Amino acid sequence: MTTLSVIIPIHNDSAQFLKDYKRLLEHLSKLKELSGYEVVVGDNGSSEEERRIVEKACFGEPAIRYVYTPVKGIGSGMKLGLANARSDIFIIYSVDFPFGFKIIDESLAAYAEKKGNALILGSKKHASSRTNIPFKRKVLSFFYNLLVSIVFGLRVKDTQGTMLLSKDMYADIWPHLTADSAFMQTQLCIYAAAYGYSLEEIPVEYLVYRSGSKINPVKDSIRMFKDVFGEYKKYAEVKKSLGNQAKH
Repeated sequence: MTTLSVIIPIHNDSAQFLKDYKRLLEHLSKLKELSGYEVVVGDNGSSEEERRIVEKACFGEPAIRYVYTPVKGIGSGMKLGLANARSDIFIIYSVDFPFGFKIIDESLAAYAEKKGNALILGSKKHASSRTNIPFKRKVLSFFYNLLVSIVFGLRVKDTQGTMLLSKDMYADIWPHLTADSAFMQTQLCIYAAAYGYSLEEIPVEYLVYRSGSKINPVKDSIRMFKDVFGEYKKYAEVKKSLGNQAKH
């Protein structure tokens, strides 16, 4: 038996959060493999009005903790949630739950199969995934993830889905999670691999594309391409310092 923290970054997402959080809690309560669970909401720079709405919803819900930072960026919200999580295992998930709730169960099963020594990625690019993503976004994502694979030697096709990791893995890599943008997820993959953890992609269903997403494929891809090359020097130094000391 283990405990799970679900990390949900939000930024002015009160309507989406209110729509689904009770269903999430109900789903978690039915998972027999868990001895406990919590939802950690990492608010990254929401307006005061939005903050009040979410705080009010969380108040009186013992399984939900709301934490706030004025630093904007989805990566900032993820980092805040991870830093405040109290469980044995953490899973990072978007507030709109694009893959449904069963990805949580499937991620836990894959984690158990790998005996905790892996970062479990809900991957839109897995051969068995079923998705409905616009062609332009697919192309940009393909080239970005190809670049990441080439530069850092990662054998993964999607670094931007759900991510399940152990508390121990987080303790190893947290100093290297410096990005406040979505690039933080790529950093998580890079340094999990650098510390000797395997990266395991599992299939997802993503059939209802969220056209109202705050992510701008062109703008964000250009920024993330810059992030990749900016990260390489730091990554090379970390790899050199680790040498053959990786634990797994």
